[in-house]
Amino acid sequence: MAIEVLKLKKGTIYRAVLCKNRQRISKTFERKYDAQRWLEDQSRFDRTDYKKNLCLFEASRTWIENYSKVRTAPSTHQGDKAMMESFKAFFGDIPLEKISPERVEDLISHKLTEGLQSPTINRYLQCLRGFLNYFVKKRQLISNAVSIVGLLKVDEVAFDYLSFEEADRFLAYANQKYRDRHRWTYLLYVLALNTGLRWGEIAALKWDRVDFQHQRLTISRSYCGKSYQIRETTKGRKIRYVGINTALFPELRAHFQSNTHPDNLVFSQNGRTLNLENFKRDRFKKDLTDSGIRRIRFHDLRHTFASHFMMKGGNLYDLQKLMGHSDVKTTERYAHLSPEFLVRQTELVAIDGGRSNVIPLDEFRAQSA
Repeated sequence: MAIEVLKLKKGTIYRAVLCKNRQRISKTFERKYDAQRWLEDQSRFDRTDYKKNLCLFEASRTWIENYSKVRTAPSTHQGDKAMMESFKAFFGDIPLEKISPERVEDLISHKLTEGLQSPTINRYLQCLRGFLNYFVKKRQLISNAVSIVGLLKVDEVAFDYLSFEEADRFLAYANQKYRDRHRWTYLLYVLALNTGLRWGEIAALKWDRVDFQHQRLTISRSYCGKSYQIRETTKGRKIRYVGINTALFPELRAHFQSNTHPDNLVFSQNGRTLNLENFKRDRFKKDLTDSGIRRIRFHDLRHTFASHFMMKGGNLYDLQKLMGHSDVKTTERYAHLSPEFLVRQTELVAIDGGRSNVIPLDEFRAQSA
């Protein structure tokens, strides 16, 4: 065990270092006292009678029942169980402390030979990392091998969205098609394109969350496609509010006239929650084709809302709140669509070779108008 002193531009920090099971474990602190306390805690941990021989099969049952089943969404829980079976088949019933960085790298190689892509392998690694962290926090495991190895690098995936003209043409077609029957289908398209709600949030929306007086929707529920139930929470586990704009308000108000019971779903079929796969098969795909719009996913209507929000002058902070993103990094992929973004960024470096007649950006725009 040792404490290394590192002098950086921002000041001095202290790195506590120890070796355990041929692994170098370190943690940095702003104070030397904290580094010393951490090393003492690790030493005390080594002397305690913790369950050194906790094996994968028993540990996986504990984690699935006590953590995944209790703290995650049903769809995530089902995925966790499937991935844990994969880990058990690969590692066998070995002690958790034997899941070393080398074994994790072997797992990555194995998944690559199975033909899995980096994003999918990262989901396996994230599951394994969460599983091991559970026992690190319970002081039944010293370190997390996945945290040492890290995730695979993933290329940024482009998203698709409809142009304003495409979206307008699609809604014009739906407006005509559903003028007399199944008007709710047109309303659903208008809602998706003007709010950016996820399918699960649309399917779970009830009239008690529609406030016509203040022209806003309260998004606090989501439909789970695994359990086939409406959950009293959203994907990000936060309640958010989305405005009802002038394109949406009259259609939503008209639909409300025949659905006045507050417990009723805004969208339903024979009193039951809409199923996405059935809706795509029976309506969405046909409506795209018949309106002359290229094939897109239903989720791309959400991307369409976000993209046009930024292109028409919206800001990332507001968009993050409207979309319900937990991490602003998710929202940042729309930043390049802002009409001001690239101009303002390149204006930070305006090299003119010493000329004195450079026109400021705002003045140039005024003269060009």
